[in-house]
Amino acid sequence: AKVHTPIGILFFEKDKGEPIVSYEEFKKKGITVRSRKPGDRLIFRKFSKPLKKFLIEKKVPAKKRDKLPIVISGDRIIWIPDLYRAYINDTHVSYVGVRFEKSDSKSFNTGREDKAES
Repeated sequence: AKVHTPIGILFFEKDKGEPIVSYEEFKKKGITVRSRKPGDRLIFRKFSKPLKKFLIEKKVPAKKRDKLPIVISGDRIIWIPDLYRAYINDTHVSYVGVRFEKSDSKSFNTGREDKAES
């Protein structure tokens, strides 16, 4: 599947690209691409952290934070380009991977959600 975002294009493929979710989880929960929302949290192995705090620590400029595509499976953030990838227990199983191509486009639609389908 291909999803256009404000800053580029996401390509999702089975067993190709950077692994972001097991294929089993993808079949059960799907994948959604959206902008950030108040209260979003990132899950690490032993703790979680507010997305807002994480983006500040990574020195992402405030005006760029709402343009970042946030990839969700179920209600869990699983990937943010060049910044975050959720931990996957077993990468020896079939997975859905992502590839990101940055664009020069300045236009975007905040709050937009796009579903990726297989």
